[in-house]
Amino acid sequence: MDKESTVPTAVAFIGFVLVAVFCFIVIRDNVNEKNAQRQAQETKEVGKLADVNVNIAGTLYTAVIESNKAAESFLTHLPLDIEMTDLNENSKRGYTYFKLATETKKLGKVEVGDILISGDSYVIIATKTFKTSDKFTKLGHINNLGDIPRGPINTHISKIE
Repeated sequence: MDKESTVPTAVAFIGFVLVAVFCFIVIRDNVNEKNAQRQAQETKEVGKLADVNVNIAGTLYTAVIESNKAAESFLTHLPLDIEMTDLNENSKRGYTYFKLATETKKLGKVEVGDILISGDSYVIIATKTFKTSDKFTKLGHINNLGDIPRGPINTHISKIE
């Protein structure tokens, strides 16, 4: 082979390598972008750790549990039966007979359906929206919470299997 015929072959090989590297970079960036989009979609469900079933006086609801250490600890105690009583005409409160991990914050406003910890042994379910200066640990939220009967009620909370 003479020198003149090896130059175009070398140039072609270098061109091939450059195209291959370019394609690799484009594909890698595309995969990384898709992974980032998937991760963003997963985190769109802000603060969500898990879903649980909440049976309140015979009516079944689904609650979204927050992503925090207190909620993770709470999940380890499920299934859980709690006898709940009226509290301030805006919520139900039940004693757990064990201490719960807490991360108390001034919420300012509690929404109907919020599941909270008060102290370290009380679970509260808000039956009305109200403003408060008290500190709570938010465990989660029950969407579309219906009317809850007054007086003592049994509440069963369990993981969705």
